[in-house]
Amino acid sequence: MINYLQSVINSVSIHYIPNKSESSSAKLSGTAVPVLEESLRDALLKLYFDAFKEPEYYRFDEKEDHDHVLNSMIKTVFQDPEQVHPVSIEIAKHLFNNSDHPSIKSGELLVSYI
Repeated sequence: MINYLQSVINSVSIHYIPNKSESSSAKLSGTAVPVLEESLRDALLKLYFDAFKEPEYYRFDEKEDHDHVLNSMIKTVFQDPEQVHPVSIEIAKHLFNNSDHPSIKSGELLVSYI
């Protein structure tokens, strides 16, 4: 298990992405939700990190993904963490616009800079 006890989350952007065939639009949050309580911080970190199991961490090969639209959006956040909420909106729009296959389920998108 990854030790995330020292991690810091200041806010979380929450959006709802339906399957495009089920709904006409995604529900996008106007602002990020501040993470002020330790219990919320702990719950988010557990949600984010529990899927990552040792020793197999997820790794993305930059050679393969350098032209991927989500990769460029994420690079924007790493260059300027203040852009996490506006970029999360762009990610949500991208996911919604590409979710027209009937097997894709609706769901929430949570984005934080950790």
